[in-house]
Amino acid sequence: MTSNILAKEVHYNVQRVFLHAERDMNLIVEDPVIREKSYSIEEKRAKLKQLEDLIGDFENISLVSIEGRVLVTTNFNYTGGVKHSEYFKKTLSEKTTQVSPAYFTLDPQHIVFSFTSPVYGEEGAMNYVLCAQLNVNQVTEVIEHLDFGESGEAQLIDGYGRFIAGVSEKELLQPVDNSIKEMLGLGEKGFEYDKEGLRYGSAYQGPQFTVLVSQSYDAVISVIEASLNKLIIYSVLVLFVVVFVGIYFSYTISRPLDSLIKNIKSYAKGDRYQTSNSHTVPEEISVLGESFNDMLSQIEKYQDEMQQLVIDRTEELAHEKDKAEAANRTKTLFLKNMSHEIRTPMNAILGFSQLLKQKEVDANKLDLLKNIMSSGNTLLKMLNDLLDLSKQESGKFEEELSVVNLKTFFRDIELSFLGRSSKKCIYMKFEYGDSLPDLVLLDGMKLNQILSHLIDNAIKFTEEGGISVSISSYASRAESTCVDLVIVVQDTGTGIEKSHQNQIFNVFEKYESDNYNDSSGVGIGLALCKQLLGFLGGSLSFESEVGKGSVFEVRIPNIELVVKEVDNIESSEITEGDTFKVLVADNKAFNRDVVKKACSSYQCEIEEAQSGIEILRKSRNFLPDIIFLDLEISKLDGFEVVRILREDDHMKDVQIIALSTREQQRALALEVCNGFMLKPLSQMEIKHILNSMLNKI
Repeated sequence: MTSNILAKEVHYNVQRVFLHAERDMNLIVEDPVIREKSYSIEEKRAKLKQLEDLIGDFENISLVSIEGRVLVTTNFNYTGGVKHSEYFKKTLSEKTTQVSPAYFTLDPQHIVFSFTSPVYGEEGAMNYVLCAQLNVNQVTEVIEHLDFGESGEAQLIDGYGRFIAGVSEKELLQPVDNSIKEMLGLGEKGFEYDKEGLRYGSAYQGPQFTVLVSQSYDAVISVIEASLNKLIIYSVLVLFVVVFVGIYFSYTISRPLDSLIKNIKSYAKGDRYQTSNSHTVPEEISVLGESFNDMLSQIEKYQDEMQQLVIDRTEELAHEKDKAEAANRTKTLFLKNMSHEIRTPMNAILGFSQLLKQKEVDANKLDLLKNIMSSGNTLLKMLNDLLDLSKQESGKFEEELSVVNLKTFFRDIELSFLGRSSKKCIYMKFEYGDSLPDLVLLDGMKLNQILSHLIDNAIKFTEEGGISVSISSYASRAESTCVDLVIVVQDTGTGIEKSHQNQIFNVFEKYESDNYNDSSGVGIGLALCKQLLGFLGGSLSFESEVGKGSVFEVRIPNIELVVKEVDNIESSEITEGDTFKVLVADNKAFNRDVVKKACSSYQCEIEEAQSGIEILRKSRNFLPDIIFLDLEISKLDGFEVVRILREDDHMKDVQIIALSTREQQRALALEVCNGFMLKPLSQMEIKHILNSMLNKI
């Protein structure tokens, strides 16, 4: 690849980073918590932090009043300088997103770009200005994968003629040498210049940046000379091999092959005596002919033996089929019993990792913790998929219908994948049909599982472009109060070859593209999606073309509409001054630590219990408002503990949240408890359920 092509590639990657940053700004300013003045500063701070974690590219986000005063910031406690910044003034006047020149921050000291974007309320008035800082490292990361050769380098020059990447720290934000600056105007044409030795380079100029890609002139000449020498040597070797193979083929293969052809013709005429005694036929071919005659004489004998063998093998296969079915039942029982034992250490790994992540400030250690949590969640996902597949095979799936707000449901899915797509520099958009209803009755957990697999695969196999998800509904032919839901997941990824398209829904079949090398997953995601949709009465179809991407269509018919909203648990925020009592009951200390850490954010008193007997004793003295109860608690069954508490006049109204490693206990637990959480526990889920329970305390 020549230097001018590399320069274009670098420029394209840099422009893409800025386009994605502007898109992320638009996503943030559309959030209601950020837009409206009715939300408190602390609520805005929490929402900004959440969105920053999801997007992952900005290292600091600030919300600024239109007078230029910083109201809230996520990381650096930045308090001044915005009011007099030209890009801030330009945002107020032109009402569009603006990007500042590169500049040094003081603490920590590095180069950043500032993005400012107007934030409008529902009335259409500008309420705030959003300011986000993009580290220049985000720009340099997108060009590190390019091969510039041993002596090659790429340098980025901004519109003010300053180096902003690809040079030593002392040269950052310093003006380009005049001799080089004059040559930059040559565009794609190559030029030579002197910088610590003669170099050869090409430049590509855009509206905001100029990219300079160069390499040592001596290195370029040496590569050309080495390539010419190798070409001459390889040509001589190839010529020698061709001559040698031709001679060898003529004397060792052609003549015996000619004799073999004559032998076959003689067999066809029945002249076996002449063929077997011909002096022109090699001895090896003669032996082959005699063996062929012996084979013909044995065919009839083998036919009788084969018939008997088929009968015997049929009986053996019937017996093996019974053994396989028994082994499958044993496998299902094994997976069911092992789920608790596997989830217990996984709970410790993920729980303590969350606690360490909140306390750790070292960047290297945080990266290690993120890798641990990512691997743990991947393992947990594989475990859940295997258990669900086992349930499907044994026919133990149960439908769990609930009232679902479709737009909120799909918005949560979008936010859960937004961070991954942004890190890969690909877009992800959700489109909603005009006739999409607000509330429907369906199994949201299984639909979430299906879409998560499809979107996860789309992100995994997409390196450029992005993913679009369109959701639409149509009037059902079966019932007037029902709709057919259609969800289309489309990506611009590698695509699937036609020869593999019939295999991707098979269990443990993984598609491996020549252009993509990823060993993650066990090959059951799409198989499980198809089986789950079959259980819901729906269907899954797809179309794919190599190099252009794939389109998966999910269709679920006869989904019942909900006219009035069902009174589920109302969500409310815990305010200052609210105090309540929490009893955390679990056999394992690390499980109790995870719950206690989540509760520490609120004004509450916390007590712990390690057995069923201790729960009963402490609950009567402590009188908790909320109990987090492990259903596998020692010394007394968790359901028995709930029964005793419900019969106690002082404790019958306590809010009980059941904890378990077994998903099959959910339905039974929700009949007697106020909530259910599956281990490993998540601090975000614990905080959400605490907020939900506040109005019942």
